[in-house]
Amino acid sequence: MTNLIATFQDRFSDWLTALSQHLQLSLLTLLLAIFIAIPLAVYLRYHEKLADWVLQIAGIFQTIPSLALLGLFIPLMGIGTLPALTALVIYAIFPILQNTITGLKGIDPSLQEAGIAFGMTRWERLKKFEIPLAMPVMMSGIRTAAVLIIRYRQLWAGLDWGGRTGVLYPLGIDRNNASQF
Repeated sequence: MTNLIATFQDRFSDWLTALSQHLQLSLLTLLLAIFIAIPLAVYLRYHEKLADWVLQIAGIFQTIPSLALLGLFIPLMGIGTLPALTALVIYAIFPILQNTITGLKGIDPSLQEAGIAFGMTRWERLKKFEIPLAMPVMMSGIRTAAVLIIRYRQLWAGLDWGGRTGVLYPLGIDRNNASQF
């Protein structure tokens, strides 16, 4: 145990740098997925057939194993942060998109009619009460996406694809030193 603590103290700055980069890239990925999925969900809310089609395609991407999807991007983008970021955004879009559409469709139609009766435009209804009412369901999708992003980032960081945390894994494995791993 003392060896673990000593190693942690010696490599604290490396660990802090790796953690900071991991969190920054994960947050960037989550924000990109949010900025893609929520406007798309708002658009698809009024186009149900297209929404079903898009959700099915997004669901298919969810079934592709993470390393296989990342492998599809290697010929196009090489190995590094960009293919990992792209694959993570693709994985994160589905739960946000699905939950946003579900939240928006779950709003009571009488509220829609009341908004129309008050002379609200579609944008005003969306801003004033649709998004706030759908927010708990939307946040559930965002939480799910965040968990997926952290999980896959850590897996790919172990391969040194898209992050400094990948540097720390081989040190412990190569030296057969659990405290460094």
